[in-house]
Parts: sequence; C-alpha cells; structure tokens
Amino acid sequence: MPTGNNRENSIRIAIEERGKAIISTQKSREDYRQYFTPPEIAALAASLFSSTSASLPLIDLGAGTGILGVYTALSVPTSSVTAVESDISLVEGCRRSLATLGLEYSVVCNDALDVSFDRDFGRAVLNPPYQKAVTDLTDDDGVTVRTPNLYAAFIVKAISLLSSKGELVAIVPRSWMSGAYYAPFRHYILSRCSLDSIIVLDSRTDAFSEFGVLQEICIVKLTKDGCQHLVSVAENHRIGDKPAFQPVELKQLLLGDDLVIATANVGGKQRATLAEAGFRASTGKIVMHRNGASATASKGRGVQVPLIQVENLSNGGVLHPAENPKKPQWLDAHGARNGLIPAGYYVLVKRFSPKEEKKRLRGFLLAAKEPVAVENHINILHAGTARSVVPLKRAQAERLLQWVNSSETESYFNSFASTTQVNAGDLNRLPLERGI
Repeated sequence: MPTGNNRENSIRIAIEERGKAIISTQKSREDYRQYFTPPEIAALAASLFSSTSASLPLIDLGAGTGILGVYTALSVPTSSVTAVESDISLVEGCRRSLATLGLEYSVVCNDALDVSFDRDFGRAVLNPPYQKAVTDLTDDDGVTVRTPNLYAAFIVKAISLLSSKGELVAIVPRSWMSGAYYAPFRHYILSRCSLDSIIVLDSRTDAFSEFGVLQEICIVKLTKDGCQHLVSVAENHRIGDKPAFQPVELKQLLLGDDLVIATANVGGKQRATLAEAGFRASTGKIVMHRNGASATASKGRGVQVPLIQVENLSNGGVLHPAENPKKPQWLDAHGARNGLIPAGYYVLVKRFSPKEEKKRLRGFLLAAKEPVAVENHINILHAGTARSVVPLKRAQAERLLQWVNSSETESYFNSFASTTQVNAGDLNRLPLERGI
C-alpha cells in the first residue's frame, strides 16, 4: 500500500483524472449512465472493507477513471487491481490512476456483464450504472436471478466473481431495498451473502451534486457465503462526518415475504401494520388510456360518475370538479366498469411525489356522497380487502389522515422506500397502532 507522498500522489492523480473525464464526457455520460465517484464517497466506500493483513486481488466493475480502485487499494492490502470499463474514452485515464499504486493492475475495456476471468477475487468495489434494464444472470452455482436495473445486475455479476468469503462494496440507489420488482434480487443476495453494513446518505443531491442526481444513495457491504451477524446501519449519514453505525439484527430490518429492508425502526409501542390493523391500501382502478375514451371535462348527458385525479387533491381534501381542470373530471359509468368505489369516507395518497419534494406521503380526505372512480395515480386507504373496497368510518378516516401526514410515518416510510413512487404494498407494511 502506498504511503506518505506516494499515497498523496495516487489520490491527486485519481482526482485529476476524474475531473478531466467529467469535462470530456459531457455528451456521452447519458449514454453510459456515468456518475463518477466523488473522492469523499470513494473514501467512505473503501473504509467499509474489513481490516486484514492478507493482500487480496480487487476487481472494480464499471471503473470509470479508477478512483474507487485507488481509494480501496490505499485502504486495505491489495495484491492486484482489475478494472472493467466499457467506455473506451476512460481507459487511459483509468490506467494512469492505477499505475500510481505500484501494484499489478489491468484495465479491461468490455461490458462488465460479459467479462470472465480464470481466477476469483477477494474484493469487489463498484459504482455501477443506473439504468432500467431487465436482465437474467446465471451465477457460478447455476442459479439464475432476474434484475430490474443494471446496478442490480452488476452486483450479481460481482458476487459471481468473488471467492468464498470475498467482500463486495457497492454505491447504489436505495431502490433495491423495497418494491416487488427487486424482491427476487433481495432474496438472491441475502441467500448468497451476509449483509454486513449499510450507509444511507442524508441528502439526495449532495452525493453526486455535479450530475444533478436526485436518487437516494446508499453504500452497502456484502460478504459472499458470509455468516450473518448484526448489520451495521448508518442512517442519514452526512458526507464528511464519521458514520454513526448502529448494530441491528437482520430480522429487525426485514419486512414481509418480499424482504423489504427498512433501515430505521419506529420506537415505542408494539405496532401492527396497516393491513394487520384491519385496513388496506389499494391503487385506483381507472387507467386513462383504457378507461378514458368516454371521460369528459364537464358533466354531460347520460350516467356519469365523478373521476378523481391527482389534480383534485388539494389542501388535505378532495375538490371535485377541480378549479380550471386540465384532466377529465367525469367518466361514463359504463367506462368505469369495475373501477367504482362506494360512497363514504376514504384517505387518498398520491402514488407519485415530485422528485424535488422532501415529503412523499400526503394524505387527502375523501368524503364521497356517491360512487366515484379513482385514477391509477392515487392510492386508496379503506376498510376492505385486496379485492373489495369498503369505506371507513369518519373517525377512522380522520385518524388515518393524521397518521399518513405525521412526521413519524414519513420517517419510517423513508427508511425503506427510496423512489418517488408510493406503492400500496409499502403502505400496507407501515406500522400503525391497533385501535385507530
């Protein structure tokens, strides 16, 4: 491991190459989904590897200019560094960064998902591209796993390249921790690896501010074939601070059969979930491109029902018709088909929140005097089942509205839901005091 002036030189060159790449790749970064790792994040990621005297081979998938490989090799004993990068314009810069380490190194210009090697690696580090892409990967044991995003596919690939007890550190969006799409991926990594550490960054914008990234970022450490002990969790970490890790049993982090990972727990009383307390969150049934053929901005002739859209949600309640509506406000009863909900009280929650908004959960009280249709971009809290929507009692609706809009519920929701989408399944898992 370089020390003293050699260490400072390695860091300086790595930072310089990163800076040059940011300028030279302005047009191509979108194609490659490149978000070059800031030095502070690289140092934080490298610090998660276990201290050991053994000098191990390191692989960096999606290496960019090699800054992650440099910081890792400066943090733990490393015998060699193999960098894989598909963008040929970054290869020389990556070589210049790694050459300063005085270690055996190689830079492979290829798609990380296609590479193969005749040896295993003791460590893997990655800041993979973020791009929606359904990929089926088969690991070294012949197990095939479906991943919904390139960054998840990179993690599966890295696990395949590790030796038993090899360690992986990845800088990724937090979206893998929740949602049905990522459930097979979560089942896979928790069956193949121990989950050792998670750092959840405090700000959606600070981590990769140069690139305008709004995704919530986490840094996760896994050990292949590792024995699962406590998980070290640092929630709301501010860049520049020392991580404030809390040891948590894995089972305390997992929610439901989908193994949703919630990195913060609500203290206090024992809680039931929304569903366990006898309530249910469902998604509105009206999909406009299917049901909207007979939708109108104003009420016309024939049998029509009110259509509740996101623009009807205002000031904690529902205004119908909306002032100066931009969306249809009425739907032919026949077009509504089975999408109507009975008259009564409900709490509505937007299914998507704007990326620039900090608060994701916003509840709105619906007091429907007649059956209404609810559009698909809205979740409905009611007293029925997954198949049948039943209205709430007024007192229940008012208390549920208060619960949805509370800072406690918002905080808990943010501990596992990383995207702007608010899924009904996530709402059904939220803790709720019995008797509400």
